Amino acid sequence: MNSPFLSEADLARLETIHNLTAPPPRPSHEQRLSLAGYLAFASAAADPASLELRVGFGDDVVLVSPSDATDDFRLRIVMPHEADPAEGRISVLAPVSLAILGHEKGGIISWQANGATRCMRIAEIRKQREADLAPLS
Repeated sequence: MNSPFLSEADLARLETIHNLTAPPPRPSHEQRLSLAGYLAFASAAADPASLELRVGFGDDVVLVSPSDATDDFRLRIVMPHEADPAEGRISVLAPVSLAILGHEKGGIISWQANGATRCMRIAEIRKQREADLAPLS
């Protein structure tokens, strides 16, 4: 899998969570370990225009199973305190969020869910303007 590329602001959001300076809820020990692993190989995009085809915070994303086009999942990656799964706002600490964050449209991603590996393709990304996102603090 290719390394994820993010905006500087998205990397800063992840660091506030990892450093426990983001608003509650706090990540569990396991979530902090997953986030540390992610931060170890994620980097800021050298060309901001390249982020148009990559998943970032606040973007509306559609995932589709590569083997069943009727199996889809729609979500928006948000900070933990903004999460509301019933509304499709999924915490960045969820395995699916870390699996897709910073990856390109069309890419196949996988994550662990309910003891099994789930694989889906990033079928659609509708970008959210940075100004519309919640502030870092």
